[in-house]
Amino acid sequence: IKCLSSTLDGDQRVLVATGSMDQTLVTHTYDCDGNSLSLHAVYSGGHSNSISSVTLSKPGSSDQKVMASADWDGGLAIWKVPNLENASIDEEATESSKKRQKNNADTSSSPEEIS
Repeated sequence: IKCLSSTLDGDQRVLVATGSMDQTLVTHTYDCDGNSLSLHAVYSGGHSNSISSVTLSKPGSSDQKVMASADWDGGLAIWKVPNLENASIDEEATESSKKRQKNNADTSSSPEEIS
């Protein structure tokens, strides 16, 4: 695990997101009442380098939770986080959009949409 972010989801649950060197992100739910940690979703395919930072949207900011992640070569990905009640760990979460900006002279200075 290279980076971590967490946010409250209701009174008794915490959503925890982690990013790693293998270019994947994972979300877990922590149940404060039951003192248990459960896998929520696995996110992959959005980065080509080690993930250096991750952050989750704040509670109440919208009905749809989102997560932003960045990697070591300047890649940025925005992810839709599945609803905690309806999440299935069998399905991989998908990247909602990805913008990349390279830091060398051969590429455009404005981010481009990558699908």
